[in-house]
Amino acid sequence: VEPCRVNVAELDILSADEALIFVHLMKTGGTSLFQALHRKYPEEQIFHYVPRKEGSRLEDLEGLTPDQKAQLKFIHGHARFGFHRHLKQPSRYITMLREPVSRVVSLYYFIHQNPQREMPEAERCPTLQDYLDKPLKAFDNAQTRAIAGIVSAEFKPGHCTTELLDIAKKNLDTCLMVGVTERFDESIVILKRVLDLQAVFYARTNENPQRPKVREISQEDIEKIKHYNQLDIALYTYANELLDKKICKLGQVFQDEYQ
Repeated sequence: VEPCRVNVAELDILSADEALIFVHLMKTGGTSLFQALHRKYPEEQIFHYVPRKEGSRLEDLEGLTPDQKAQLKFIHGHARFGFHRHLKQPSRYITMLREPVSRVVSLYYFIHQNPQREMPEAERCPTLQDYLDKPLKAFDNAQTRAIAGIVSAEFKPGHCTTELLDIAKKNLDTCLMVGVTERFDESIVILKRVLDLQAVFYARTNENPQRPKVREISQEDIEKIKHYNQLDIALYTYANELLDKKICKLGQVFQDEYQ
């Protein structure tokens, strides 16, 4: 394996005229990351996208005046790749991916234990087994679907193909930063660099201490999750490779900042 060439100048950095779009995939540590980024921008430059929340919907974004819309610099929410089409200013993406089995387990218990949250795509299933017996887009390669964008709507649960994976990989290639939940601190170091931040402060939030660990889930359920997330497993591997490449470019600079 060739050694890394250290060249910090090669690291892509957000320019002053670009807006930042954070594709927040559920249960990937995105809330913690949002807290860290929220401090960088004044409120008038932020649009927090929530599909069914008044004031945060797509129609609310479209209802802004041209001047209000033009000054937006940070868009955050459970949006799919392609959200930049609603903006006129140039924009870049960041996102976080999580190991698929862990994410699906975490997502189920989050939904099950928070009945006040409106999540119409996921039925209230009393057990994880019931949830997995109802193929839903919420756990069928959901990370790949979100990163691939609107084209994913053409693929029914259980019928995703490598075509969708290829689209998602190409979209990740254009991202300013692709983080990995299990490597959160490493991701933060890269984020600090690509956004040219002096420091990044965050606290872990939305963690659910009541949910069982993956090791406590039956092997049958784990295999079922893997079956419906083959593309997410491959995309997660690819996300780790992209993160490794950025770390490689920083060389010793990364190691010093990470420590």
